[in-house]
Amino acid sequence: MTALKTLTVEKARDMLARAKSLDEVKHIRDVALAMKTYARTQKAGKQAELDAGEIAFHAELRLGELDEQIEKEGGPGRGK
Repeated sequence: MTALKTLTVEKARDMLARAKSLDEVKHIRDVALAMKTYARTQKAGKQAELDAGEIAFHAELRLGELDEQIEKEGGPGRGK
């Protein structure tokens, strides 16, 4: 429950904006999904569940942005 209180949506958005790698963003998304599941199973409150879902959603958007950037730059495994 402590993690739910310390990771706010605003803090997560800031972390996502600063994330430079797919692995960083995937980690944030995975933590958010775990928080969402925890909130649901422990009945931590609907708002905690919604916040975790919002963080996961923004992480998915960031993954898309980074993937697009990698494609444009011809990143590893993409070949130009």
